[in-house]
Parts: sequence; structure tokens; C-alpha cells
Amino acid sequence: MATIILRPNDAGSETSIDKQFPAADQHWDKVAEVIPDEDATYVENKSGPAGGWQRDLYSLPTPSPHSENINFITVYILTKHNVSKTKAVIRTHGTTYEGAEVDAGAWVKWLEQWVNNPFTGSPWTWDEINDLEIGVALSGSTATPDWSRCTQVYVEINYGVAGGTLDLQVAAVNDDCRFWLSFGAWAISINDGWQLVGYLSANDRNTGGGMVFDGATIPQGRLIAHAYLILTCRTAHASGMVKSVIIGEAVDNAAPFSTLANYQGRRGTIVGGPNDNNITVASVNWDYIQPWVDGVEYTSPDISAIIQEIINRPGWASGNSLAIYWDDHANRSTAALMRDRSAYSRDASALLAPKLHIEYYALPVVQTNPATGVAAVLATPNGTLDDDIGEACECGFEWGLDTDYGVITPTETKTTGETFSQVIGGLIPNTVYHFRAFATNSFGTGYGDDETFTTALVISRAFALARREL
Repeated sequence: MATIILRPNDAGSETSIDKQFPAADQHWDKVAEVIPDEDATYVENKSGPAGGWQRDLYSLPTPSPHSENINFITVYILTKHNVSKTKAVIRTHGTTYEGAEVDAGAWVKWLEQWVNNPFTGSPWTWDEINDLEIGVALSGSTATPDWSRCTQVYVEINYGVAGGTLDLQVAAVNDDCRFWLSFGAWAISINDGWQLVGYLSANDRNTGGGMVFDGATIPQGRLIAHAYLILTCRTAHASGMVKSVIIGEAVDNAAPFSTLANYQGRRGTIVGGPNDNNITVASVNWDYIQPWVDGVEYTSPDISAIIQEIINRPGWASGNSLAIYWDDHANRSTAALMRDRSAYSRDASALLAPKLHIEYYALPVVQTNPATGVAAVLATPNGTLDDDIGEACECGFEWGLDTDYGVITPTETKTTGETFSQVIGGLIPNTVYHFRAFATNSFGTGYGDDETFTTALVISRAFALARREL
């Protein structure tokens, strides 16, 4: 699967929220930022009556054309309240639909997912996405201070079908750990019952940890479509603002965790390690995490860039282990008692231990067909592109004296069902040659099976003349 994020680019069919900050320009540009700016720009139900709702809708840019099916859409809203509430909103086919009411005092990112279009009851179409509006509803209150704010709104379109999926889970008690700052000194627990981020207390803050997932059977360099962590809440704590980061370990085959120094050397300078050589360049912020409920699973933002960086390493091999860190070692969460998000670790539950879900694209499917026109010094390998997986391919052949091949022919642009061939020359008479077809597009390169042909035996003077001409 793949995703597209669309953010407001104009006013929609309704603007009833009574305040924006700053007051200049339009409401939509206060909630369209990629990186949330919290109280710097927002829309606010400032003067509405207690329990009364105000609503904005925003237009969206038209995405580039796609042919893949849409799996679902998810609307995200980043809001802050005193005692009031909020709802995500969409408008489709001229009808407005609202999500569930939610509330939290600090800045929290909420989401509402629609698998089908609520008007038709059927899967979304791209024409419906082109006409979609998204927005937010904010309720009023009589509390002091009286505010109900929104600083960010966007929609994520999930579409397409990945060629393969992989579900992993922390399997051994030494494959996850918790790491935190205790009265100015870093501390580690290899056999802790929690995976936890945020601020727990004065002697348990900057907290986070690592997770190792064994047996990641993804071929080196395969294109990752989507990936995310799945964590099950163990203990629900206060609803303060919790910010965290997800980052990977930049090694070919991750090892279990062992000591404090081991963790510091792997996670890097933010926890007192000597350098950051062992963490991925790619990282993903998981910020404004909504309040959790005991026993409920929660999924992280997409971390496909992190997984991609790891499996692109030259030394990566299918079946290796990979390590992911989820932490607030930078201490960005609200510094108040139990402002954290707590999940089960492997030590607490083998069933509810952290999980990693990965989806990766299939490769083009190509068939190597028998060679034709086989002569003493010439032959024509043939192939068929059975499935281009949605994108035209450059198709050709590898050939040589063994299965190392060593020679690559020119390519032809082909789509599903089309055949291709290439004449190769300069061959040695009475010799066995190996060849296989390949097809390449942005998803990667698929290969056909190895085939062979044997050139003809020539014992006449014509052979020498033919070789000279070639």
C-alpha cells in the first residue's frame, strides 16, 4: 500500500469557527502547516455557547491521477481544549459527516478513519477524493480560560496493494528494554514490564527504549510501501502532551540488548553514547499522542523510510534482525507526573509484546522463453512480461557462459502481456550459453528463470568469415 497526504489549500463550503490567530488571511492557512506550530497559528471556538459547536471545512488540492483502489482515508486533527470537545469532519457528495467526539487538555492529535464513503457505502473513488473537503468541529464552554483550538488538519489517502506483508513481534525477553534518566543519570532495565515514553516522574523521565524484531524475511533493497509499530497499552496515565521519536539501528543484523553501555553505544549521543554512527538518518516523530486505554492496540505513524534505510544496507540479508527505538530521550513531553504512554513489553506478555507490520511492493513478474534462431554465432533470447504491477518496465536479458551471466542486452519498454526479444551475436560455436529475462520499474527488478541454448557446430570456412564480420 501507499499513502498520499493532502492538506488544506483554500476555504471550503463552511467557515463558522469564530476566531483565528493571527487574525489576518483565512482560516485554512492556520491549520495547513506540515510541522505543527501549536499556539502560533490556530482556529478557535472563542465565543460559542457552552456545548455549542462551530465548524470549518477546507478544500484540498487535487492529487495526481492514480489507478489503484483506495483502501481508506484518515483525517487527522491536532487540537487543544479546556473542558470542551472536538470532532474530525468530512464533506462528500454535498453531505457533511462528523467523527466521534474527543477531548484532551493538552495538544493531542486525533484521527478518524473512513473505510468507505459514508454517502455511498462503497469504497472511495479518486473522483470523490477530488471533491472531498475536510475540517474540524470545536465545541464551546463556559470555563476559564475559554478556548477550544485546532492548529493542524490533514487527510491521508491509503491506496494500492502491496506485494507482500510481514508481521513481526518481539520474541525474546532480551529483545526489548527500557531506558530513562533518573536524577541526572541514565538507567536501563532489560527485563522491564513496560515500553514507555514521556515523563513518568522526576526520577523517571526522558524515557524510551528499544525493540529488536527477529526474522525479517525481506530481500535486500526491496521497496517498502508501508510500515508501523503496533503497541498495546498496559497502563493508562494522564492526558498531558506526549512527544516521541522513532528511529532505527543502522546495522545489518541487530543484536539483543545487554548493558547500559551497550544501549548508549547503539542509540547515540542523545543518551551519552560516543557518536551517532549506529542510528538511521531517517526518523519519524510520533507527537501529540492521544490518551490511551488499557488493553487497546495503537499504531505508530508510517516508518517505512526507517525500514527502507535498514534493508537497503549492502550487508542486509533476508531473515536478519532489525532494531527500532521509540523514545523521548530529548525530553519534549509535558514535565508533569505520569505524562507518558505505556505499552506492554515482551517481559510482561508474549502475546501483547510490541509488533512491527511491514508491507513491501511486489516485483515485476517476467518469464524467460526459449531462445530462437540459434546458429553458430547468433541467437535470439525471448521473454514475456507477465505482470508489470501497474507500471511499464524496461525489459531485457542477462546472458553469459554460466549463471553469473556478465552481459546485459539493451532493453525495451513493455507492459503486462507483451513479449520481447534481443538478438545477441559474437557467440562461440558448439557452446552452452545461459540467459534469463529481467524487467525493471520503480518497484525494482524481477527476473525470469535461467534458460540455456547451445550454439551450432561449424567446421567450414564460413565460420571464420562470419566471425570476422561480427
